[in-house]
Amino acid sequence: MNDALRLAGTALPLAYPFASALLLVYLSRKSIHLDQYEPIRSTDNSDDLDNSDDLDNTANNLDRANNSTRSSTHASVVALGINLARLGLTALQLGLAVFSFVHFNPGQTDNNNEQPSRLVISATILPWSYALVLAFVFLLRPTTAYRFWIRLQLDLFYVLELVLMSLGIYYSGSLSQPVSEWVLEYKLQDAAWLTAALLVWVSLLTRPYQPSNLIKKQRGEIPVAVSSESAASVYSILTFAWVNSLVYLGYKRVLQESDLPNLEAEDLSLTTSNQFTLVKRKSLVRSLFAALKKDAFIQIMWSIPHSVFLIAAPLCSKNIIAYIECKDCGPPTASNYVWVFALLATTLAASVCQNGSYRFARRLALKTTSIINTEVFKKSLRRKDIASSTEFKEDEEGNRKKDKSANISNLVAVDVSTIEGSIVSMDQLYGLPLQAVLSSIGLYRLLGPAAVVGIGFMIVTMPLPAILASVFMRLFNSIMESKDDRMDILTEMLSGMRTVKYFGWESKFVEKITEAREKELKDNKTLYTKMSFANIAWSIMPLVNMVVLLVAYTVFYGHTITASVLFTTLSLFEILSSSLSTLPWTFISTMETVVALRRISTFLDEEDVERDTTLTKIDVKTRSSSTAPTAHVASHPVIGFVRATFSWPSKKVKAVKSAPKAGWFQNLKSKFSKAPTPTEQGNDSSPIDAPAPEPEAVIERFQLTNVSADFPVGELSLIVGLTGSGKSALLLALLGELERIEGHMYLPRLDYSNHSNDRGSGIAYVAQTAWLQNGTVRDNILFGKALNQERYSAVLEGCALTTDLDVLEHRDLTEIGEQGITLSGGQKQRVSLARAIYSDASVLLLDDCLSAVDTHTGRHIFQTLNGPLLDGRTILMATHQVQLTLSAARYVVVLDKGKVVGSGTPEDCIHHGWIDHVTLPATVSDQSSEVDTLDGDKSATDLKDGKKAASPVKPKDEETKAEGTVSLKIYKYYFFATGGWIAWVLLVGIYALDQAAVVAEKSWLAIWANKMAETTGSLVLDAAHAVIPEPVVASVKEVFAPGNGSTYGAITMAAFGEGTPESVNVGFYIGVYVLLGLIPMIISCFSTYYAMAVLNINGSRYIHAQLLHKISRARSRFFDTTPVGRIINRFSADIATVDNGLIHSLMTLMFSSIMIMSTGFVISINMPLFAIPASFIIGVYIAIAVLYVPVSRDLKRLNSVSRSPILNHFNETVNGLTTIRAYGFERRFQAKNLSNLDENNRAYYWLWSASRWLGWRLDLTSALVSFCTGLLILQRWGQIESGWAGLCLSYSTMFNMCVSWMIRGYAQNEMNMNSLERIIEYMNVEEEAPAVIEGSRPPASWPHVGQISIEHLTVKYSPDSPVVIKDVSLSIRGGEKVGVVGRTGSGKSTLAISLLRILEPTSGTIRIDDIDVSQIGLHDLRSNLTIIPQDPILFMGTLRFNLDPFGEREDIELWEALRRSHIIPATATKASSNTPTPDSNSSNNSQAPSTHDQETTASPSEEAETTIDPSQITLDTEVQQGGSNFSQGQRQLIALARALVRSSKIIIMDEATASVDFETDLKIQTTIREEMIDATIITIAHRIRTIADFDRVLVMQAGEVAEFDKPYTLMRQEGSLFRELCEQSTELDSLLAISEAKERRASA
Repeated sequence: MNDALRLAGTALPLAYPFASALLLVYLSRKSIHLDQYEPIRSTDNSDDLDNSDDLDNTANNLDRANNSTRSSTHASVVALGINLARLGLTALQLGLAVFSFVHFNPGQTDNNNEQPSRLVISATILPWSYALVLAFVFLLRPTTAYRFWIRLQLDLFYVLELVLMSLGIYYSGSLSQPVSEWVLEYKLQDAAWLTAALLVWVSLLTRPYQPSNLIKKQRGEIPVAVSSESAASVYSILTFAWVNSLVYLGYKRVLQESDLPNLEAEDLSLTTSNQFTLVKRKSLVRSLFAALKKDAFIQIMWSIPHSVFLIAAPLCSKNIIAYIECKDCGPPTASNYVWVFALLATTLAASVCQNGSYRFARRLALKTTSIINTEVFKKSLRRKDIASSTEFKEDEEGNRKKDKSANISNLVAVDVSTIEGSIVSMDQLYGLPLQAVLSSIGLYRLLGPAAVVGIGFMIVTMPLPAILASVFMRLFNSIMESKDDRMDILTEMLSGMRTVKYFGWESKFVEKITEAREKELKDNKTLYTKMSFANIAWSIMPLVNMVVLLVAYTVFYGHTITASVLFTTLSLFEILSSSLSTLPWTFISTMETVVALRRISTFLDEEDVERDTTLTKIDVKTRSSSTAPTAHVASHPVIGFVRATFSWPSKKVKAVKSAPKAGWFQNLKSKFSKAPTPTEQGNDSSPIDAPAPEPEAVIERFQLTNVSADFPVGELSLIVGLTGSGKSALLLALLGELERIEGHMYLPRLDYSNHSNDRGSGIAYVAQTAWLQNGTVRDNILFGKALNQERYSAVLEGCALTTDLDVLEHRDLTEIGEQGITLSGGQKQRVSLARAIYSDASVLLLDDCLSAVDTHTGRHIFQTLNGPLLDGRTILMATHQVQLTLSAARYVVVLDKGKVVGSGTPEDCIHHGWIDHVTLPATVSDQSSEVDTLDGDKSATDLKDGKKAASPVKPKDEETKAEGTVSLKIYKYYFFATGGWIAWVLLVGIYALDQAAVVAEKSWLAIWANKMAETTGSLVLDAAHAVIPEPVVASVKEVFAPGNGSTYGAITMAAFGEGTPESVNVGFYIGVYVLLGLIPMIISCFSTYYAMAVLNINGSRYIHAQLLHKISRARSRFFDTTPVGRIINRFSADIATVDNGLIHSLMTLMFSSIMIMSTGFVISINMPLFAIPASFIIGVYIAIAVLYVPVSRDLKRLNSVSRSPILNHFNETVNGLTTIRAYGFERRFQAKNLSNLDENNRAYYWLWSASRWLGWRLDLTSALVSFCTGLLILQRWGQIESGWAGLCLSYSTMFNMCVSWMIRGYAQNEMNMNSLERIIEYMNVEEEAPAVIEGSRPPASWPHVGQISIEHLTVKYSPDSPVVIKDVSLSIRGGEKVGVVGRTGSGKSTLAISLLRILEPTSGTIRIDDIDVSQIGLHDLRSNLTIIPQDPILFMGTLRFNLDPFGEREDIELWEALRRSHIIPATATKASSNTPTPDSNSSNNSQAPSTHDQETTASPSEEAETTIDPSQITLDTEVQQGGSNFSQGQRQLIALARALVRSSKIIIMDEATASVDFETDLKIQTTIREEMIDATIITIAHRIRTIADFDRVLVMQAGEVAEFDKPYTLMRQEGSLFRELCEQSTELDSLLAISEAKERRASA
């Protein structure tokens, strides 16, 4: 072996210079080289430094620049020092080689040791001389060194020399001799080895070369530093020292988002997404593997050595304990200390490998989640939006329940998190089996065949945890279902919070949510209870397995157990047991990931929107040829349809339940055929006798049938028809949102043929219900385009937004909130229209954009549409405003029930009577009888004079982030919520008792091992020696010594350690060991149950109840300024942390603290000197904790805050899919999604990098604890017994683990407390007045008259906002019908909601039937009044639930309300099933009014997904989220029906019929006059005709009562504001006639 070693030691160093020279020659001939470490990243935005010099960030940028300069200077000095050290150590190594060559002569010997030959010595001089030259080049010419890979060559040479020298020292025999007896050769060898080790260390510290012109990248206007990881040395990467700067910064001050360095280029979402796209396959899993296999392979390469080193550490401990067992081995030699150093090295190596594995695991998880999020987002943008009926499934009892897996948000929020967690622990899939195999091999080599018995028994008992796991999985599923039910109800309540408050339904919703919460807590308590008892089963199995192993070794095979064997067996057995017990959970986690991947794959495999539009081109010839709209120059239109039929997108579904059961062949055939099975046919033919089939099997979706139209290019075209005739559907069909069954459609789109076109599609779309983004007004109008101030101002003026902007706090820079919540319906519509006009689109599709504005505004906007801003642009407008728009149109399409009644010029339509078929017969247009709400001269003057309406409160721009340490009051709140201080003191006492039992169990093994070593000491004896004089101890021992000379008894041996192996009763010691092992299990079971099922459940119930109460009682202003998603996050993620994470982190913190104290006690009592290094190490631990906790807390908060924009943007995009697809801006929204992902990934990656920073330092400090323990054991040889030595080594490892748990537990607890802190933040929101005031409740019949008296009412939106209602006084008689009119900002809606105390008056009173409403509870007030808002909110569920959410009315009342509101035909009868049959549909269609057919208002995602025919509506008709499967008009009719169900004495209608056609509006007004004759009705209306025959009209102006009298009186009064409004409508005579007829009826 020595000869081979010498040959290798001679040949390999000599080969190095020649190999290096060849490499240099090769590289000198290549022009391009690869970096041996990381590629130097080029910066794209080299000019961004100049662009970021805005005034707001100048100081910040200068500070960053100064810090960067100082950091760069410091790094240069450090790099120079390292390079000089490299040069000096290389020269020293060369000097040692020369000295050896000069000093030793061939053939000389010393102490009978053969000296190396001069050839061998000289072989080391040449390579070290060459290395010295390279070191000079590396120092003086870094660019040349970078080009020719000098550092790589030096590093490899240093490692090679270190390995060869280590082998030489090992085989030289020097380690077996005392250092004092070493010859000069050994000393030189050690000096050379130490120098080589230092050179390797220098190589680890050397940072890779970076070009001097590398600058920092910019993110917007805030510069973000390049990650220090890119320029980190090998040592820095292995130990996460590159995180130091961030940790120190976090310790000094609170971290902000801009403090986080950027991700590596390869970790950016765009990079990973592109990489995935390049290797994309049919299978999602295969595609992910192909894209990420490199990172996965690197992680495996880190994980496997970790498992090996993990097994090596117990073997090192075995040799240390074995030396203590040897009584004749003498003082420890270098070979004994080698095992101590080996223990240190293996522990550190295991930590390095584990951290490396975790590093790549997190990077792998980051890339995977980025890919999946990106793919789901991309799919959402192109996915066919099918009906929500497919999102329901049947449970085992046949009940129809929502399928949570169909929720796209769940894919992003839940499934992605599941996949992320599984990938992070993916190394366990192969690491745990490898650890099990290696530990089994170690046990077999240690115990022989006895190990096979123990391992076999362990494998047999493995299924028990799996069985328990399956039980818990069912409980987990039940808990998740309960949580989903709770969140569904909560989301519904929050989404319609205004409606909930209007109707006083808060308490009812709170009851439903609380009921679902109690079920969730009940399931949680059941789970925790079973887990507590399952812990005994999980804990007893390792104990039984260990007992079987010991019995087999000592009894069956007759071996004598020793301390080295016992404690090594324990360590290896714990590794084996932990691996086997964790493996089932890993498999379960993997299976959950597989399910999540399947769900995502299913979503990604869904049908896309078919881009089957025939692309056309708009050019000069096309425009010039469009003189005749109905004649084609080409064979097809440029924009239009040819015999096309469309239906709403749907999945191919089949009936699941049917009357006769179909055979297997029929079922199989039905899967591959569109034809209905006999089962389905039977259902159709006998709908009454047979059980009701699945609704999907029989629903007939609305269709546009045989549509042909040729819209002229560059002109205005109208699409008209009654409500539900299919106007919106026609526009959506043109956009490709509907399924084309036959025929062709034509549209000039730019994005279908050119996907990289930044202009989009050239199409602009304005939905009937405006879709706006959470941003400023300007951002919504620009919609990604650059600002052209002249054009922008013209668009604002053209869309009548100038006056509206004047009343906003920050004009067009005002944040409008989620879905534009701070804007009125008309303002939203005009902002959406402005977005379309400002765009570059050549084709504009406008869906009833004039419905929410008054006559003057409508005329102004229509003039804009025909003005220079839209000159030459094609406009397709669906509208009811026929009289206003018809004269300017070139082409008109008239629809009825999805069919084209006729098309042509306006003259053709009038000539054939098509227009009369869909409009209210009247000589004067109803559209012209609307109130002017724009900027009349007087209004404009008032605004310029500063008389502005109160501006909306600006929504919170960003989610607040608490800073600093979690305050003590948060802890105090939680402690008292869970049971108080006494409860927690009891828990600490239980944990202390549990730990005492564990110490007794471990100590008993040490006592047993000592008894096997003939004469031994014991824990009791050692403790006694410290405090009791030796003569007293000897006297006590004599008392217990047997008088007849027999062996000592078991009690004597246990107490004093006297005996021989032959006298030790193995059964006795094993029995006591089992007993001592059972005690902590029982205590642990009780402590777990007490903490989880008692304290935790009590706290969770109390905290959720308090939060729910506070949110339900919060003022409406809170919901106007806070996004719903942010509130939901408190009830979902934060409450989940309180339910599970918070108690776990506190338990870990307390338990680990107690374990640390017990561990220190055990080690110190056996080795008192341990207190010295322990004090120093504890100080290091404290320093690490002080540094880590602040940065981890801030990073956790940043990670939480950065996660919300992802979901918010995702939901916002899904809600506006049709608008986004119409504009063709999918790429821009994808880019925004990527940006949000990168922001979150940045915080996520640095959070876990900081965690690994902590992990390495804890492992290093922990390794030093074991190292010090090993050294002290060797130093106390002859004084400490082997059993206590083994126990101390075992507890030193436990000490490491306990400290790590404590620090991590404290950090995690701070993070978890952040969730509670966020919850408590929302518990401090301003509350409304009490719901019920006992002792001041109105009579049960109140209000019985409906009289309203308002005296000196003054109202503000907020204390710091201007007055909205100014000293208003008026009186309304019971049963009176009052119309309210006024300009925008006049206070109409504010006055209406003030009656419900949505806004509390600053001064004044409101009295209803002589009762001051401020003196009664809000529930008593709101439950007795009814308001129908302009934007009706419907809840997801059934129509019955929306009319009567809490089952308080009979079905007959609900049906009557539906008829009276004209939502269903007057002749409709109650259906026998949820979905009427086609036969019944046809019978009812003939008698139904013109509102039969469904009119969609926006995209399938924004509005309608399915179409509900009024004749098909039943009380069990499903209502999708937000009522999106009903048109805007139908939703208003349902809201009206809801009001009719309540039968309130006072009804407030706020533009309640603005979106219905005039015929339906007339019928509704007739219903109000005839069936609500005794009710007091206050109607806010644009249409003066609606209120012309009311009893009185209230005219509001600037928050004051301008006029209040009979309509007839005001119309006849010269100078009246109301008369002025009627005159502006150009139909004063008609209105006067209506009001005069009203007067005659009243007098009659």
